[in-house]
Amino acid sequence: WRFIMSEFKITSITNRDGSHGPQICGIVTFTGSGLTLPNGTLAGPRGRGVFGGGYSPGGSPYAVVNTIDYVTIATLGNALDFGDLTQARSNLGATASSTRGVFLGGKITPLGSDYYQSTIDFIEIQSTGNAFDFGDLNDALGRPAAAADNTRAVFAGGYNNSLAPLFHPVGDLQYITISTKGNTSSFGNQFFGRYSMGAAASPTRALYFGGGLGHPSVTNLNIIDFVTIATLGDAQDYGDLTEQARMGASCSNSVRGLRAAGLAPSRVNTIDFVNMASTGDAVNFGDLSYVSHFPMACSSSSRGLFAGGYTNPASANNIEKVEIATTANATDFGDLTRQGGHGCGVSDAHGGIAQ
Repeated sequence: WRFIMSEFKITSITNRDGSHGPQICGIVTFTGSGLTLPNGTLAGPRGRGVFGGGYSPGGSPYAVVNTIDYVTIATLGNALDFGDLTQARSNLGATASSTRGVFLGGKITPLGSDYYQSTIDFIEIQSTGNAFDFGDLNDALGRPAAAADNTRAVFAGGYNNSLAPLFHPVGDLQYITISTKGNTSSFGNQFFGRYSMGAAASPTRALYFGGGLGHPSVTNLNIIDFVTIATLGDAQDYGDLTEQARMGASCSNSVRGLRAAGLAPSRVNTIDFVNMASTGDAVNFGDLSYVSHFPMACSSSSRGLFAGGYTNPASANNIEKVEIATTANATDFGDLTRQGGHGCGVSDAHGGIAQ
């Protein structure tokens, strides 16, 4: 017998319709000879920011979208298309590990009050493609907040309609292990339950900024509370923002957490910050170039990005940047692929991940 050896090259692997790349779960091994697997990382360097979901003008100024955009945080430029969420929705939360981003909750129709979701999606940040199903929250929630270290994501607050009045605030803290798939588990309770918060993390702490109570008359809050991510337990009081605000966006490096924009009660362009290892009140950082509420945010170990937001009567497509270690006004980075607000952002190099 004679065997003729040949080589073959695979440039991509997708499912049948090309909408997803490979999904590898659990422990994967290979034994045998004649095949050498590549060494090193298959993805590029970390530092990618991803923005997903929200409202984007179309047939309505509140058209719900499933769009996911991405940028390289260390550069300047416009966002590129990443893929789609499993369903179009707004008013959702998101966070990430160094490899995986998760998007949770939200609302699937623009103005209806009965369409909140318990869905958790995930993406592999260094690839591009559509999101996969991860599991479910313990309730269908609008406007939850999320922060993470490289292992665990802790979800806080939000609102549901299971109890009167509408926008009933939820004080539960829930968590997942990001590298696995499944439903959330109970973590504890917030120091003060509310919705429409910003969230940021150091490698040890998750902080939740501001928020609101009530509907249709809403009380804005300046509360900051925090949890130790690796433990289970109730949140503790941290301090106060520089203003009472909800619907802002937050990001961080491993030292500083930032909150930007929101309703206070009118739209603002404020950026303030805290040193996350301590406790105390926030300090003014600078300003965005435009006023908005519900923008999206993400960060690397040095730079924070704030994108989109609702400016009335439309949404913005701006992406602006700050250098987190300094204090100064934001400057232009580029544009989203669409105008958008009420979405969320994640990155694979934020402050909750040890650098």
